[in-house]
Amino acid sequence: MKELIEKIIAYIPAYLLSLGKLLAQPKRFLAETQPDTEVGFRNGLQFLSVSIVLGVIATAPLAPKASDIWTRVATLSIFEVLGVAAMACALRLAWRIAGGRSSIRSFFTLYAYTSSVVVLLTVLTILISDGTAKVFNPVLYEAVMKAQSLHQPIPGDVAGSKAFVAAFIVLVCGFQMLSVWAFVTWGAFRALNAATRIQSVAALMLTSVMGWAITFVGFIIGRAMNPTQ
Repeated sequence: MKELIEKIIAYIPAYLLSLGKLLAQPKRFLAETQPDTEVGFRNGLQFLSVSIVLGVIATAPLAPKASDIWTRVATLSIFEVLGVAAMACALRLAWRIAGGRSSIRSFFTLYAYTSSVVVLLTVLTILISDGTAKVFNPVLYEAVMKAQSLHQPIPGDVAGSKAFVAAFIVLVCGFQMLSVWAFVTWGAFRALNAATRIQSVAALMLTSVMGWAITFVGFIIGRAMNPTQ
């Protein structure tokens, strides 16, 4: 574990530089990753792995106080890996059905980078939203966290709380920004697959349908693992 942490820390400077370029100029960055090479593929997987680790570490403290943090970390890690893998397969299948012609290695290299940003921006949005509720209405926030830890109904005051309304607005705005970024990067997948605009739209629609299905299945699995909630 110590060696793993040391490797992650050593990689952070290069990781942050790549992340900045990916956020600012996604299509240009993805075009320069040499996705069809072994080095490019390995770099993409490394980038994704670090993103998942950082995302899990950042959100683990949000677990109810009654939860064991290491159990929470393990559960989150499994869900993150399975979710990312499932969406990768769905996206690949959608493009193949739509007529995409990219190689498997180049496709998954681009997916590794783009899904990393999705993970990080999702985590950032959740943290800001959670922090908004906690700062502006700490009493109600603690009541909500306590109810979750005891598997009790969430207090009804949440709906009328300005702090929690603001937290919800943060969530909406954050995911809207993520959607805009994802839309921009979709052009990189279109170029990689040498697809027409119609094929790109078809792939997007198929991905959306399969994405909702994966989300629903994930929700069901989560409920099955926590039957008392």
